[in-house]
Amino acid sequence: MNAEEQDDLTLLERVIADSGDPELIPSSVLTAYRAGRVKAARALLFKHNKTERNPARKARQEEILRALRYWVRPANAPTMYTLNGVGTMLYGNYQPGEDGLHVATLWFTLVFIPFFPISGYLVAKAEEGGYYFFGKTPLPPFARVWRSLWATGALLLVIMSLYGAFMATTHTDVIAWNGFDVPIEVHVGDEQGTIAPHDDMTFRDVPAEAVNIGATANGVTIEELEYDFAGTSGDTVLWNVGSRGVHEKLWVRYGPGDPPDGELISGGPVIVLDDIDYPFREAPDQKSVQEGSYIDNSMLSSLDVDMPSINLMMLLIGEERPDDALAMMSSEFLVNDESHEYAWFVSRMALADDPDAAKAWLRPILDARSDSIELHRTWQELHSPAEQAALLEEYRARVAAAPDSADAHYLLARLLDARDDETIAVLDKAIAADPTHSRSWGSLGWNKGIRGDYAGALAAYNKQVEVDPDAYEAAQPEILRLVGLTGGSLQDQLAVANNGMPEGLTSWLGTHLELAARPSRADKIIEGWAGEDDVDPFLIADLYVTAGRLDSARGQMEGAESDMGMGVSTPIRLALSDGATDADRARAAALLPADDLPPMSEDQLVVALGFAHANGLDCVDALKAQVETGDLAGLVPAITGQADGVDDAIGGLGLRFQAAGAAALAAVTSGADRAKWRAHARKTGTPDELPFWR
Repeated sequence: MNAEEQDDLTLLERVIADSGDPELIPSSVLTAYRAGRVKAARALLFKHNKTERNPARKARQEEILRALRYWVRPANAPTMYTLNGVGTMLYGNYQPGEDGLHVATLWFTLVFIPFFPISGYLVAKAEEGGYYFFGKTPLPPFARVWRSLWATGALLLVIMSLYGAFMATTHTDVIAWNGFDVPIEVHVGDEQGTIAPHDDMTFRDVPAEAVNIGATANGVTIEELEYDFAGTSGDTVLWNVGSRGVHEKLWVRYGPGDPPDGELISGGPVIVLDDIDYPFREAPDQKSVQEGSYIDNSMLSSLDVDMPSINLMMLLIGEERPDDALAMMSSEFLVNDESHEYAWFVSRMALADDPDAAKAWLRPILDARSDSIELHRTWQELHSPAEQAALLEEYRARVAAAPDSADAHYLLARLLDARDDETIAVLDKAIAADPTHSRSWGSLGWNKGIRGDYAGALAAYNKQVEVDPDAYEAAQPEILRLVGLTGGSLQDQLAVANNGMPEGLTSWLGTHLELAARPSRADKIIEGWAGEDDVDPFLIADLYVTAGRLDSARGQMEGAESDMGMGVSTPIRLALSDGATDADRARAAALLPADDLPPMSEDQLVVALGFAHANGLDCVDALKAQVETGDLAGLVPAITGQADGVDDAIGGLGLRFQAAGAAALAAVTSGADRAKWRAHARKTGTPDELPFWR
């Protein structure tokens, strides 16, 4: 073959001619190649190479396939342009030949960094700069692998986007909040976890369908329910475990103007919120906004981190949400034994004095926590006198089921106060079952005291303090009264109050006792109380009344208000004292309007009744109506001048009411009767409860 014929051959035909093997390249490949279908020709040779039986020919075909310059196809020179490193550029010097040609790759670049391979070109560098382009080639191996990775990544991105869209419409995230003071165990479907006190846990991708959720604390089930999460995707779904948490939505504004008002959020157990940007975390301090514009971001925070349960309950009641308050306290009672002391208060406040509703609310809690004395005490007090027979049988059955239980006997004794012999016998059994049962000793002291066995009552109270020093604060007034009833003097009472008792429990009553014994030292004694921060002025006035320093008491109350019960009781004490003025009586009378009496305890009510009747106030009928519903009803006829001879009625009262009843009778009598009732009040009361009498 001469040189002219050689020039007419295609590159593949020249390779065949140079190899001396006319069968090196199949005719189908050559046909496609001559027709300008270079990519198709290369694909045919790839396919043929897989079945080639001649090893030498197979190896030579593979070399030809790798030599990209054999597979050039006509193409115009590409446009190359970049702006700040973004655009297209040639990179690479693949398979350089002796003729100065090599394969380069055209890349899409970001900040001059090759990012995505576009195509390969057979090029030669021009002396004046730039390139001569001889046509397109297949991509070099590295660029081909890089493009494959990009394709795989794009496919994965599409799959993930589709999966995300699927999950977003069929699943949701649930934030579980633990508003309790103890850790709780929770589960959402099959997922479980332990949440620390006042903390949260997020359960991801919960199916948007009916899912079982539940929680326990200290082995007690707080909650177990099926909740349908359908339609909650994209929202903030808060599982307020046990309805215990009380939350608020706050707004932070970035830009001019004030943010929207916050919102109290409670209820539950599941709360779905559609506009919370930062659940249980603070929003950023700053954000960039266009001048004159603003952005509002919402935060979800929890109030129960800093507020005790009883305060939260009162907050909800103030918001006219008693059902939420009851739901919160129900779960609190299941978890927190110390909260049980609020059971009576909760039932009164949240249920508007509806005893039937209160019993329906308390019954399942009592069944779950049947070991709680406080819950049983509330249960008993919710029953009317007409229901006492059935209630008594309920607690007799408890004793029969647990004959060695001091708690069971004590609770039965609380219902037997009208049965003298049986009450004492049941309490004796309680103490026999548990000689350290503090409540039974205290109840025994009270029951013996109202039956006139003052020495036995004092011995029982002293035994209560011996087995339970913490009980002294509650037992102290009864002990001090009993000291007087058994013949002791005020100095004896002072000695009992200040010696041999737990430190810190006698400060208030002890101060009154010392003032009554040593009124000349009033300024020195009161100085410690007056030096406290934010001290209630009526508290100081109360101390001055005991010391007989009525002018000082008036000065403390002048223009002042009280957040304590003393705001009513202290002015009445002053108005009934020896040395009271018309102005003192007018001040006290102003606190007792006929149509809106302030809240008072039973002993305060009966003293107020004595004061009102003695001064001809319009509120007498309103006070009578309240006193007649309680234990002091038997004193009303004598106080209001409708009957004589109340010695038996007052003798049958509990010790805590005898002093108040005697003080009321002293206010409406005169002469020898007044002296008698004053003496009885001094004997049964402590100085902080009585007017100042010389």
